[in-house]
Amino acid sequence: MSEKKILLLGGGHAHALVLKILSDQGHSLKHVTLVSDSNRSPYSGMLTGYIAGLYTEDEIHLDIERFTRSVGATFVCAAAQSVDFERNEVAVRGNNPIKFDILSINTGGTPSTKSILGADEFAVAVKPIGHFQKKFTEFLKNASTKTRPIRIIQVGGGVAGIECAMAFAGRCRRLNLESDVTLIEARSQLLPDAASWTRHHVERTLSKSGVQVMTSLKVVQISKDLVTLESGESLAADFISVSTPVTTPEWVKNLGLRHSGEFIEIDNTLQTSVRNVFAAGDVAKNGFQPLPRSGVYAVRQARTLATNLVLAAKTANGSAPPTYAKFRPQKEHLKLIMDGNGHAIATRGLLLWPNSKLMWKLKDRIDRNFLRQFQKN
Repeated sequence: MSEKKILLLGGGHAHALVLKILSDQGHSLKHVTLVSDSNRSPYSGMLTGYIAGLYTEDEIHLDIERFTRSVGATFVCAAAQSVDFERNEVAVRGNNPIKFDILSINTGGTPSTKSILGADEFAVAVKPIGHFQKKFTEFLKNASTKTRPIRIIQVGGGVAGIECAMAFAGRCRRLNLESDVTLIEARSQLLPDAASWTRHHVERTLSKSGVQVMTSLKVVQISKDLVTLESGESLAADFISVSTPVTTPEWVKNLGLRHSGEFIEIDNTLQTSVRNVFAAGDVAKNGFQPLPRSGVYAVRQARTLATNLVLAAKTANGSAPPTYAKFRPQKEHLKLIMDGNGHAIATRGLLLWPNSKLMWKLKDRIDRNFLRQFQKN
């Protein structure tokens, strides 16, 4: 690779894999810098296993600083604040601006709570995962002192919310804590895009896990120990988790890039509206290639991103842009939904594999193998 400075902004799944791919291909990474606000990167696919008590905190984290340094790249632990595309530099908190010739943004997203009064102060969003873990651990320390069942409310009934609700119930069972876990979804049904038999099987699994499901209910306000619905009804809660549709941090929304809604707009090559600036994962959106906010796609974008970063680095300044590789997402992928008790449901398109220990073992193997590949260097 040339001596152009490549800056990877964010320690998400895509960037971790980009480092591995480039290293495996024999590229020198001495001119590559990764900036992340944490030296450890949590793997989102294992979060609900951690909530359920099936994984320790260390087991679900990638030591992104150690791995970055092990492949010969530079690691900077700092939070990004803004990007100056004229000066080609990123402003970071507590550090000097970092120069780049080629930039890739993969800083992740957070659940949108702007429509719920008090959510930022009194609820705990599942992302950033590190913050969620801290708050959930603090809650568990105090939960054993309760003389009544602890009340947990999960706001948002997508796949992540469904898994979280069952994981909360599973963790309480493991700790011999009486609990009332409620899942609230604004839409009229869970997983409306799934096959009807998949949806019904998921609903039965939730019921068997002891989770009460409430649909067609919009949460409008959250206070210290209360969730208020649009109907005016209020539900008492000891812990409130939010897993609503993902949005991007404010500094990302304010970047001088073309946006698609609240996300950085990218084309099929993962390039943004500014030359030599790319984006992947939850911060990015291709309006002509709409994808769910899922780590699966961030992982699959990594190879295309790595290829295009190398092409950009090899292109002489002032010359025409190269013919970049195009990202082609698969139409369907295997979804594994854990039940918080060592079993999982598997779906792919119209296919369904019922809740079983075998499916959990498959999910566990996939997730552990993903992290293991970063421990070999």
